[in-house]
Amino acid sequence: MRPLAIALVAVLLAAGCSAQRRDKITVACGASERWCSMMVKRFSDATGVEADFVRLSSGEALARRGLKPVRSWTDLLDERLRGGVAIAHPATSGTAYTALWTQALLNGGDQDAALAYMRRLHPNVLRYNASGSAAAVQAAKEEAAVGIVFSPDCVAAREQGYPNLEVTFPQEGTGYELGGLAGAHNPAGARTYVDWALSGASQRLGPLVQFYALPTNTEVPAHSKAADPAAVKLVPCDVEAAEPPA
Repeated sequence: MRPLAIALVAVLLAAGCSAQRRDKITVACGASERWCSMMVKRFSDATGVEADFVRLSSGEALARRGLKPVRSWTDLLDERLRGGVAIAHPATSGTAYTALWTQALLNGGDQDAALAYMRRLHPNVLRYNASGSAAAVQAAKEEAAVGIVFSPDCVAAREQGYPNLEVTFPQEGTGYELGGLAGAHNPAGARTYVDWALSGASQRLGPLVQFYALPTNTEVPAHSKAADPAAVKLVPCDVEAAEPPA
């Protein structure tokens, strides 16, 4: 049985979140984490230059030098990104499930082809996070070269101290999500909340907490920092067909 009430409240576009060069230094350190941590701290104390580190093997470090921000799903399969792609697991994250379903849509609805793409991507995955937004932080901290996230997550990370992150959208086309609301235990209260969440007053609140999703209330203008769907190639998406099995 479907939940009592479902309402669409936000549109999120799947995007890449890549780190570029910045003024402070990040040391690609191949030794133990304790040694790496001590070295960057002592360096900062001695010189005044802000520094952090990311623990990488020599091969991983070399692979990340000179890579450009990814601009296609195919780019994510580049062997130089081995262990450098941050993404959540589709079983726990709507972000990652959207990425998986997008592959099906790009292959004419062929779910086997979508799974085949994910198997090809697997060697490049740093780890499978539980939450989709975590990949933005991993890219921001340069633990990963690129994060597969919804674009508002990358914009938010950029505003939280990582200004050189770059949002890119796959040139083949990207999927999107319509956020949902549901309530069952208190039907009257749930309906009241859904009505409020769809109101203009509610949908103007996102930017106050650096959340720049596209509003679904047509009376609310999109924030200037929200992705422009007219400038992004979207794949046609049947939201009901995309719903994972219960």
